[in-house]
Amino acid sequence: MDGIICRSDGAWKPGFTVAGVAWSFYCINGEMITSHSKLISYVISPLVAEGLALRETMEHALSLGFKRVNFETESKDLVAEIVDGARFSAIHGICLRHIHFIYHI
Repeated sequence: MDGIICRSDGAWKPGFTVAGVAWSFYCINGEMITSHSKLISYVISPLVAEGLALRETMEHALSLGFKRVNFETESKDLVAEIVDGARFSAIHGICLRHIHFIYHI
């Protein structure tokens, strides 16, 4: 399947070490293909929750054999961290391996 859109989101609340992450895959025409969510323990910030949501999304896209995926997120901080390539940020390493792989498919 080509032309897949994936939307991901992460939720985190101060005082808790658990994040909720969710993601959905859509055809280019807007029809939902599948949607998933899960809880992840030991999360330290909203930015890390968003990064983990994106990582789960990427792993799932790879497992489904999707070749071309447009990833969408509402987290401008996450996008800035990825675009800037911040080496010492809270999300460095969470998504790096998958982003490198996806850029080179």
